[in-house]
Amino acid sequence: PDATPGSYCHDSITIFVPDTGYVIASFDTLTLEQNQIVPYNVQFINTSIGGRIYSWRIYNETGELIYTSTLENPSYTFNDEGCYQIVLVAASKWSCRDTMIFNYLCVGVGIVENDFEKNISVMPNPAYDFINIVSKDNSDKIISVQLIDENGKELLGLKNNNKTHNYEQIKIGHIPNGFIYVKIITNKHVIVKKVVIMHK
Repeated sequence: PDATPGSYCHDSITIFVPDTGYVIASFDTLTLEQNQIVPYNVQFINTSIGGRIYSWRIYNETGELIYTSTLENPSYTFNDEGCYQIVLVAASKWSCRDTMIFNYLCVGVGIVENDFEKNISVMPNPAYDFINIVSKDNSDKIISVQLIDENGKELLGLKNNNKTHNYEQIKIGHIPNGFIYVKIITNKHVIVKKVVIMHK
């Protein structure tokens, strides 16, 4: 009210916006290549939103915790064949948490596994309506079979508790076209094979 004619008045206001604790745990899965030969080193790339504190965990096939890290972008070398679950827990400044789980990253052992592959057939490939899994070694029984998509998500899991089968047939009509990994556990070995799904 005391301003002279033709002049302008200015004012300001300060708003404090607190940390809401919003957090999304995420990491780049495109760097995780399936069925690589051990030792296989992975550099994890953290893409979480709102995270301040991180906890990485890697579990083997039996659910045993084999690695932990609080680094933002750790690296790890897989030295043993098998399929691994990778977990990232991200926490905000106010301890709100979110978790991302990757199931599964599978790695192999090269020449030893290739010798075993001669005794295991996964056919047809490309597959249309079903997959046949046959063990040519009568002493090598199929214990379980998992179908895993390219992102590591389990599509189907079968267990043979009697451990007496050398043959499994799996219907795949519900799985979209693309490629999947077939993880086969026998009483002697673990093997992962890549199969193309191509419905007619």
